[in-house]
Amino acid sequence: CNLITVPMSLSSTRLALAGVGGFFHFTAYLCTLCAFTSASSTVITPLMQLSALWMLPFSTSAATLGFAPVIRPLHLVAVLLICVGGFLPAADGCLSSVATGKFWQQRAVRFVVLGEFLICCYNVILHQATFAEGNDSDSELATHPLQFFLASRVANGLTCAMLFLAIPSLRQHLWALRKVKRRFFATAFLGECLSMTGVCLVTFSYSGFYEPSVVNAVEGGLQQLFNLLFAVISHRLLGLGRGVEQVPVKCVSLLLVCSGLALSTT
Repeated sequence: CNLITVPMSLSSTRLALAGVGGFFHFTAYLCTLCAFTSASSTVITPLMQLSALWMLPFSTSAATLGFAPVIRPLHLVAVLLICVGGFLPAADGCLSSVATGKFWQQRAVRFVVLGEFLICCYNVILHQATFAEGNDSDSELATHPLQFFLASRVANGLTCAMLFLAIPSLRQHLWALRKVKRRFFATAFLGECLSMTGVCLVTFSYSGFYEPSVVNAVEGGLQQLFNLLFAVISHRLLGLGRGVEQVPVKCVSLLLVCSGLALSTT
């Protein structure tokens, strides 16, 4: 009887962790939205590589303690290339400016740093709860990715509701939604559906790969790549959004990110 109840209790604990992860995920999402109010997407998106850098110490510590495999050298190089490529546009092409206080005092940067730390916490919980190295015992104790996704989304929604009801400034935004046009609601709903689809799919990536920092860096690199392409197409062809600035810097950034993405597949 005890042999049956132990896996169930561990699974329940991991599902509870999924709830905590959902709280982290929404809070990170709110920080990212605040960052977007003061900087363009082609600057904010590259900074989302920070979560991969946050995650490296966590995964290294887990590997040192024997809880996870050690990251392979090529994959470590891939993470660093993607992160350096991500920082270039945010640092105006000069990485030395990242070491200055002025860079980190920017409102958008502060929000992204906090948001990416919370995303790192979410991704660590996600990987630890769902990844199994192939052992039957590990597979039995691991939470199924869909279970984790559903539990974390429920917690995400509850966190959203509680924050908007508890914080006066957010509550004002909630009441102001009555004046928003239906077309805006439809666009926001479509965007959230696409976002949730991406979150669901990447859950399977974290559950199936040994090193979460690599998955995190690849996720951020692909976001940066597609965001840059979408920004160029929407502005040049549709006349929507802001124009893309610092094109040479972003081309070098794109080259570094693509190199890291290629190495991550080896």
